Amino acid sequence: MNAAKTICIVIINLVFFCEVSGQQRRALKRYEKAVAAFEKYENRSCLSLSRDLVADYPTFSQGWLLLGKCAGEMGYNTLAYTALRRYFSLDSLSFPEIAIEIAEISITLGRYEEGLSILNRYESIIQSKNLPKSDSYSFVSRQLKFALDEIKKDVLVAVEPLGLVNSNADEYFPSVTVDGKVLVFTRQEIRQKQDSSKQMQEDLFLARLNTEGSDSGIVIKLPYPLNTVNNEGTQAIRQDGRVMFFTACNRPDTKGGCDLYQSIRIGDQWSEPFNLGYPINTRYWESTPCLSPNGTTLYFSSNRPGGEGGMDIWMSHYLDAKGWTDPINL
Repeated sequence: MNAAKTICIVIINLVFFCEVSGQQRRALKRYEKAVAAFEKYENRSCLSLSRDLVADYPTFSQGWLLLGKCAGEMGYNTLAYTALRRYFSLDSLSFPEIAIEIAEISITLGRYEEGLSILNRYESIIQSKNLPKSDSYSFVSRQLKFALDEIKKDVLVAVEPLGLVNSNADEYFPSVTVDGKVLVFTRQEIRQKQDSSKQMQEDLFLARLNTEGSDSGIVIKLPYPLNTVNNEGTQAIRQDGRVMFFTACNRPDTKGGCDLYQSIRIGDQWSEPFNLGYPINTRYWESTPCLSPNGTTLYFSSNRPGGEGGMDIWMSHYLDAKGWTDPINL
């Protein structure tokens, strides 16, 4: 059991046993059962038990706290927010630090003013008790204030389609050089096979813009060996325009169906793409690369083991001669 969860369980139980009385005592057995499920990471059971508990005992603050914790661990942010706010309204003094967690969820939900109001209440409680603020208070407070300041700016930018690039086919996953004059993107077209059947084909295209943000210039389909009869797409061009990472599927050197490849521009020509290999590529699926502005951090999607489930975002750093580090699940 991790330390944070252990601390939470201790707090929940301490609060309960210190304050339980009267009607609350009749909820003790059901509460203990829900806590037991929480301790065993049986989140679905905990969620059901704690939800029934607060339905029957709506003023039982600890039940709301437990429901919020269970919902949060399952990713049900709206329910977690509602439950923890109800707990805080019933009992804001026993565990005031829960206000930080409520404020963090409010950022996820876009409820910035509510989150800042909760933090202000937390600050008043801490000052009245002459206690130090939580280490994360300032960070969360800055996030909320930044979001509210950005909203107040009320700057609207007109969005227009880029006629130079767009066609009747699907265009997506753009990446652009730092000067804004080279745009690489993926286009999905219908290709007729030799047997007259049709298939969707992804290829890499490059647009050279006459000026930054221009709708004039040229668009070319990148030649072989970048594009093949198989799918290539979801690329990231380095900001100097000299290196490109992209996804290619079913190539002879593939590690697992779809892998990440790199090509280097020399003059006006792109080099033979090479498979990034292990530890970036595995026998699992790797795709959708995104490169940091300095070109040393690569983000991509993969369904490899060790993630939270399904397609996850992974991150790797480039260490010169040592190559790419073992990807970290985000």
